[in-house]
Amino acid sequence: MKKITRLMILILACALWAAPAVAQEGSSVAVMPFVLSAEGAQLEQLSRLSKGLVGVVVENLADQGLTAFPLGDNYLSSDEETVKAQAREMGADYLFQTRVNKVGERFNLTGQLVALNASGRSSDRVLVTADNSL
Repeated sequence: MKKITRLMILILACALWAAPAVAQEGSSVAVMPFVLSAEGAQLEQLSRLSKGLVGVVVENLADQGLTAFPLGDNYLSSDEETVKAQAREMGADYLFQTRVNKVGERFNLTGQLVALNASGRSSDRVLVTADNSL
């Protein structure tokens, strides 16, 4: 579990590093709950870990001069366009998305800051892939 924790923090650090280059200070960012793809006990462990890391993302974005707020777990059941529209209605300029997929012994972690307005630009998608077993 320690290895996947470090990997998740790495992906967040890479994605958050790009935030100031993309978003102007004072921009508002809605942070989605992590989208997780795993099974059984691994899904439960990842779920607990990811809930804490959403708070870390919000704090780090705020430290970079952005206004950040978490979206609730209910947004996980909505399609991407619906989430973007709802985040826009809540005043967000950007949506921070993170996905964790586990296939066999391999984890694929991605993170991206997505512009919600035509005047903004999205960050590159950051991808980290690692072999691991929880």
